[in-house]
Amino acid sequence: MNKVWTVAWTLYLTLSLSAATDLKNIVDSNGHTYWVGYDKIGSGNEDCYIRYLNTLGVQQWKVYLETSTQVNCRGVWIDLDPQEKPIVLFSVDGHDSTNDITDHSTISDAFSNAIFSEYGRGNGVTISVLAEIDPVSKMIVKGTYLRAEKENGDVNTMKPIKVEYCKSGDILVQVESASSPPAAGSSSNSFIPNSETISQPSKTWDTYLRISRSLDKILDSQVNKKLTCSSHRIRLLICILFIFLILLIFG
Repeated sequence: MNKVWTVAWTLYLTLSLSAATDLKNIVDSNGHTYWVGYDKIGSGNEDCYIRYLNTLGVQQWKVYLETSTQVNCRGVWIDLDPQEKPIVLFSVDGHDSTNDITDHSTISDAFSNAIFSEYGRGNGVTISVLAEIDPVSKMIVKGTYLRAEKENGDVNTMKPIKVEYCKSGDILVQVESASSPPAAGSSSNSFIPNSETISQPSKTWDTYLRISRSLDKILDSQVNKKLTCSSHRIRLLICILFIFLILLIFG
């Protein structure tokens, strides 16, 4: 009886101290499922994860992307590239995440030449991290932080919402951003503020970013204007038609 009680009590403590919350999943071509989410550890700390299930729904592995007791982290969205490597969007809310992510989950140079290679100056606001996961090593092989900036250069909120991999190779990211989100051209830790938001520091915006596959440059940035995988091709076609008309008229 004592043994049964001990097992039951141990199970209760395990479940109460670590509560898993799956937020988003995607199924690969073999019928295997990736989930992202977070575990609530103890009284309040949140650790984000990616986990992998076989066709029977049995978990094969689970990897935490951030485990610092000083930082909360949630896996929010996931997509797959053509090689079926997971592209993950997750949130962090503290500067301590920079070293923790590098130490616990990634190869040494995964964030080198990124748009933003670290959390930024300041602390305590939620920003986004975009990362490619190698399903074999289960490590982040390429990643970038995504953040807004205040006028004084401190980090500002950029909450993750959704990520989509395009056939063109670009990656679309939707976030909820405070002032000011980065503009197109931001790269290698060079922040270019979005001019539409500078005069309204207390407001937040739905912001859409088109990011290079190498995660080193923001190709397009739109505030309250949705980007799609086909939108850049449409603009390119319009430009080509415009040039053709100019040549036809004046040539």
